[in-house]
Amino acid sequence: MITSKPPCQKPALWIRFDGTYGDAIQLRMGIPAKAEYASLRPVAVIAGAECPAPDRTPPFALPEGWGAMVYDTARLAVADGYEGYTGARSYQFETQSFTLPASGTYYIAVYFPTGPAGKCWLTVGAEKKTRLTDLFTVPVHAAAIRAFFEISPLSGWGATLDLIVGLMLFIVGVVAVSPN
Repeated sequence: MITSKPPCQKPALWIRFDGTYGDAIQLRMGIPAKAEYASLRPVAVIAGAECPAPDRTPPFALPEGWGAMVYDTARLAVADGYEGYTGARSYQFETQSFTLPASGTYYIAVYFPTGPAGKCWLTVGAEKKTRLTDLFTVPVHAAAIRAFFEISPLSGWGATLDLIVGLMLFIVGVVAVSPN
C-alpha cells in the first residue's frame, strides 16, 4: 500500500507494510539508463519501531523510538539492465536483503540525498506472480513504464504483441457487429 500520510515528511515515496519478526525483505532499485540520471544514487530506508539506529541519517525525523535499515545505492555495484517486454533499460543496483527485527508496521521511504530531482524504481521481494488479470492490465502498465523510462511507445517485443492483439480484437469486434 502506498500511503499519502507518512509518519514523516519529505521523501518522494512511502510504502507502508506489515511484517513479521524474521521476515526477509529484499529491496532492489534502479534508475533509467539516461545520461542525466547516471550519477543519481537513491537511498531507501525501512523504518520501524524496533529497527536499529540508521548508519546514515535520513533527511527526515523518525518518530520517537524508531530506527531504520538503510539501502544506500552509492555503496553498491551497478549493472546494465534490459527488460525485453517494455524495452526499458536501466542502471540496476544489486539487491539487498533486510531481516525485520519485530512484527509490526514498517515504512519504506525512498529519497535522493542530493535533492528532490530524479527518478528511480524500487522492487520489494523477489517472487514474480502472474495473475489472469495481468492479461488485461499489462499493456496499460507497459505504456506507463515506457513513459517513465522516456522511451518510444513501440519499444520492446511487448509493444508488437500488444499491437497484434489489439488489432485482432478490433477485427473480431468489427466482424461481430457487422451485418452479414
